Amino acid sequence: MTNNLLKCFLCIFILLFLSNCDKRESKHDIQITVIKSFIENYNRFNTTDKDKANADSVGQILIKLKNTQSTRDVLRRYVLLTGADRNYIEELFKKSRKKEDYSNEAHAYFLLGQYFSKKFQIDSTFYNYTKAEFLFKTIHDSISLQDVYAHKAVLLINHRIFLEGQTQILEAMSINQSNKSAKAKYSESMIMANALTGLEQYGEALRESDKAFELLEDPEMQSVLNEDAIRLNKITIYANIAEVYIKQGEYEKAKELIKNTINNYIVNESLYDSLMLAHLLLSLSEADLRSGSYQNVERNLKQAIVLQAKYNNVQDLNACRIVLAEFYYLQGREKEAQELVRDIMNYAQGTRELVLEKNILTVLLKYKKEDYQKNFIRYEELNKLILEENNVVKNTFARLSFEADNLQRTNEKLLSQKELITKISGVLFFIAISVFFIILFRQKSKEVSLIKLLQRDTEKYYDSILNVQNELNEARNLERKEIAKELHEGVLNRLFVTRFLLMQVSKESVDEHKISLINEVKEVEKYIRGVSHSLANTEDFKINEFDQLLEDLVQIQNRSEVTIFKLYMDKEVCFDKLTNQYKVHIYRIVQECLQNVHKHANATECVVQFLNNNNESFKVIIKDNGQGFDADIVKRGIGVANIKDRIEFMKGKLIIDSKPGEGTVISFVVETKKVQKR
Repeated sequence: MTNNLLKCFLCIFILLFLSNCDKRESKHDIQITVIKSFIENYNRFNTTDKDKANADSVGQILIKLKNTQSTRDVLRRYVLLTGADRNYIEELFKKSRKKEDYSNEAHAYFLLGQYFSKKFQIDSTFYNYTKAEFLFKTIHDSISLQDVYAHKAVLLINHRIFLEGQTQILEAMSINQSNKSAKAKYSESMIMANALTGLEQYGEALRESDKAFELLEDPEMQSVLNEDAIRLNKITIYANIAEVYIKQGEYEKAKELIKNTINNYIVNESLYDSLMLAHLLLSLSEADLRSGSYQNVERNLKQAIVLQAKYNNVQDLNACRIVLAEFYYLQGREKEAQELVRDIMNYAQGTRELVLEKNILTVLLKYKKEDYQKNFIRYEELNKLILEENNVVKNTFARLSFEADNLQRTNEKLLSQKELITKISGVLFFIAISVFFIILFRQKSKEVSLIKLLQRDTEKYYDSILNVQNELNEARNLERKEIAKELHEGVLNRLFVTRFLLMQVSKESVDEHKISLINEVKEVEKYIRGVSHSLANTEDFKINEFDQLLEDLVQIQNRSEVTIFKLYMDKEVCFDKLTNQYKVHIYRIVQECLQNVHKHANATECVVQFLNNNNESFKVIIKDNGQGFDADIVKRGIGVANIKDRIEFMKGKLIIDSKPGEGTVISFVVETKKVQKR
C-alpha cells in the first residue's frame, strides 16, 4: 500500500513538468487527472504516517491550482476520501464562494458538519448539516440532500434521540426511491437498523441488518468500495446484530457471532480494525457477563481498554470500564470495583456526562447497598436531567430546521423577485434605448434645420428672450418661497397651537377654553388677511408695539400644561430702529422656534431672551431643557432652513447648540447699526 502511494505521489511531480507530452491537454488538466487518480486509490482505512504525509503534500499542491470547477470538485473529493483537516474545507468554502459555486459550497457545509461531528460538537454539526440542506434544496440536488438527512439521523441516534432519528432517515428513504444507488440504500438500512434497535423493535432491526448485508454483496457496491471498506462494513453489521442478540437475551448466539467476526474479519492493527476489535470485545464481555461465563471477561475487557485508550475513544473506553467494575463486584473484588467506579464517577461529574454517571449509578444500585437511597435519588435526578437535555437538543434541532425552512422560503421569494426585476429592467432598458435613439434622431434633424435657418442676429434675440425668461422664473420662485415661509411659519403654527389647545380640552373645561379657541381662530383669519395684504404690498405691513407682540406670542404658548414659557427682555433693547421687514423676520423666527419646542422638545421650561449688547446690536436666545437633537440632521429641515434664510437676510448667523438629552439653545445677533445704514 505504502509503495503504491509513494509511486503515485512521485508521478505527480514528474507529470507537472511534462507539459509537452500531449498538446491537446493543458498542464492544469494533467495535474487534476493525476491528483484524482491518487485520491481514488487512497485507502484511509489502512494508512501509515508516510501515506498521510504524501496525502497532505498532494493537498498542498491541489489548493494552489487555478480555481476552476474541476479543481473544486477534486478538492471536495480529497477532503471526503482522505479525511483532510478543516483548513482544506475552509479553502473549499473560499474557492466556491468566489465563483458562486453553490453546489460545492453546500458540500463544504456538509464536510464541516462531519468535521464537528468527529469533535462531538453537536450544535455546530447540526447547524452545518442544516445549511447544507438549505443549499442542496435551493439547487435541487436531491442525491446530496438524502445524504444530509442520513447524517442528521446518525447524529440524533448517537445522542439517543431515536424517534427523531428514525424520522430523518425515513425522509432520506423517501427521496429518489426509483433511482437510488445501492450505496445509499445500504447506508439507509444500516441507520434504520440502529434507530429500530434504540426503539427496542429488535425484529425489525434484524431484518434491516440482513437487508444491509445483502446490499453490501451487490456488485454495484463491490465497484464503489474497496476490500477494506467492505470488510469493515461487514464487521459493523455483525456488531450491530450481536448487540440486538444481547438485548434479546440470546447470549450464546451473540458470543458465537462475535467470535466468528473477530477470527475472520479482523485482519490487521490499523485504526479502524483496532477500534472495531475493542467494540466487539466489549460486546463479548457483556454477553459472557450476562450468561455467567466469567473466564475470559477480564482479559477481553483489559485488551479493549488498551485499544480504546490508544486511540482516545473515550466513550467506549468508559463503557468497558463500567463492565469491568461490574465484573469485579460479581467476583467479590469490591476494592478494585470501588476504585474503578470512583475514577469513572469523577470523570463523569467533571465532564458533566449525565448518561455515563447514570450507567455507573446503575451498577452501584445493583451491587452496593451502602448509600442506596442517596444513589437512587441521584439516579432519579439524572433521569430528569437527561430528559431535559434531550428536549433541549430536540428544540435546538427544531429551531435550526425552522430557521433553514424560513431561509429557503425567503430565498425562493428573493429569487422570484430577482427574476421579475430582471425582466422589468430588460423592458425598461429596451424602452430607454428606443427613446434615446428617437430623441437623438430628432435632435440631429433639428440641428440640421437650425444650421440652415438661424443667423447670428436671431441667435442674440433668442438669447435675450431666454435671459428674460430665466429672470421671470427666478422672480416667481422667490415669490413662491416667500409665500411658503409665511404659510409655514404663520398659519400652520397658529393652527398647531389651536389644535394643541383642543387636544387638552376636556368635557369639564369646554366653557373655560371656548372663548380662547374662538379668539385663536379669529387671529388666524386676521393673520391670513394680513398675509394676503402684505404679499400684495409689503410696505403697507406695519408692526407697532413690537415688544408687546412678542410678549403675547410667548404668553399664548403657556396654554400648554406641559411646558412653561418665559420672556426676558433688556430695557435697553430698542426695536424702533428696526424696519418692519426685520420685525417680521424676528417674530417668525421666535414663533418657529417655540413651535418646535411644542412639537419635539418634550421640555418642561423654555426661556426667550432679548439681551442688549452695545446699543448697536442685541442678541436673541431661545433655550429649553428638552431632549435635544442631532443638529447636523435637523439643519436639513424646512423650518430650520427658513430660520436660516431670515437671519442671513439680517446679515446675522444662526447658532444651534444641542445634543440628544441635553436640551437646546438657539441664538442669533441682530445689528441695529446696519439696519440704519440700509
